[in-house]
Amino acid sequence: MKIFLLLLLTSCGIIKIQNEIISVDTNPSGVDVYRKKDNKLLGKTPLFLETEKDSTDLYIFRHDGIIAPEQATAKEYCDYDGKIKNFVLDEKKERTLNQVIKEINPVHLINGATYECHKGVRANLHFKKTVPPSCKIVVAIPSKNNYLQNSYDIFWAYKNQIFDLKKNSCDKIISPFESEEYFSYLGIDHMDSPGDLSEMDIQQIFKIGYKFHATHIVFLPYQQKETDIEVSPKLYNIHHGKLEKGPLSQTFSTHLGEADSIWFSNFLFSSFRLIPNGIGFQANTSNKFRATDINQNSISETYDNFEFGITLDDIQYPKEKWSFNFHTVPVFIYTGWGDQFDLQVTGLTLDFKLFIHLPPGGVFVARAGLGGSYIDINYPPTNYNGGGLSFLTDVGLEFYFFPSDRIYAGLGYKRYFLPGGNVQFQGYTLNGESHLFFELGYFWPELRMGARSLFQ
Repeated sequence: MKIFLLLLLTSCGIIKIQNEIISVDTNPSGVDVYRKKDNKLLGKTPLFLETEKDSTDLYIFRHDGIIAPEQATAKEYCDYDGKIKNFVLDEKKERTLNQVIKEINPVHLINGATYECHKGVRANLHFKKTVPPSCKIVVAIPSKNNYLQNSYDIFWAYKNQIFDLKKNSCDKIISPFESEEYFSYLGIDHMDSPGDLSEMDIQQIFKIGYKFHATHIVFLPYQQKETDIEVSPKLYNIHHGKLEKGPLSQTFSTHLGEADSIWFSNFLFSSFRLIPNGIGFQANTSNKFRATDINQNSISETYDNFEFGITLDDIQYPKEKWSFNFHTVPVFIYTGWGDQFDLQVTGLTLDFKLFIHLPPGGVFVARAGLGGSYIDINYPPTNYNGGGLSFLTDVGLEFYFFPSDRIYAGLGYKRYFLPGGNVQFQGYTLNGESHLFFELGYFWPELRMGARSLFQ
């Protein structure tokens, strides 16, 4: 049945295998790129293309009607050192034992190291005519700040004081306001924003480049200077991962309306996510129902029939690199417990969640939470019907991944505890329940973004 459901969703286009984004650039840049198999014009270098995974397409290059003798296909490049310095580092090769140990070393993980590979097309071309330099399209990453307006103000100060005065005539900048909806899908906002290229994974960067046809990304980190802030822009070429110095990277000062640049305040608020961004449908199995009788003897009931439930939760889009962070989030649950006893559980907990992002693209989550619930109890053999309120605590482990841009699938284990013995029925005191679960969910970051905008 589960396999049939997966095939049905795939055939309907709800679940589809994700393509990958590749970078295409030439020296010199600004030349036309064609796919050889169908002679289709794809654009001018530098550009990002969406291709099927493991594509072997061959690309040809043309400028002013002249076809370059050089042709190229996508090659895979890898970062073995754990820090992004230059995307075109080295062609993929077999990993040594030392490199494998580095990948799985917990200390390596804590230090933020990574093993990342990406695909790119590179070609050194020889044209008799000079190719004019290409224009910059710069995407601004929102500065990390509690207040959305502060983040916007920092951007507008950069645009007015630096970019508009120093740019070339054809250069363009994409504001955080324009990119806000897509950034929310990538997990980037003013409360949890990267401050440097090394804090992002390469596919995340390439997706931004593809979405906005961008050539550069600018970060706007700042420091408090009495009543003003000092902003030190970091401008990166996102096709090569290179930090560029120049007039568009000049330091400047501005004033914030709300003096909320204290790092601890930003850190504290960024860890709380009060609006969910994912709705999941769970099927629970290997269930174990726990209670005590009037003699305080522990009893349990194990049953394997599927119980279905709904959760509203906080989801992070996988970063495809070793990294971790945590959020404190409210979690809504509606599910069923029991076999002989039919219990409907409606609860709300505040969960501490540790997210560990894995290089293959999935996310491992450990959680612990505390909240409350209402439990409705039915026992058909005696026509018993009742219920009660109770504190609810939970712990759990889970893993999920995204088979498509919006759909996530996962599995895990969760155990619930009902402290205080408030729920009693037929001589039993309910203590809790545990189960394995399979989940299929929809990632909906716009829900959080829309709700948050009401309070900004």
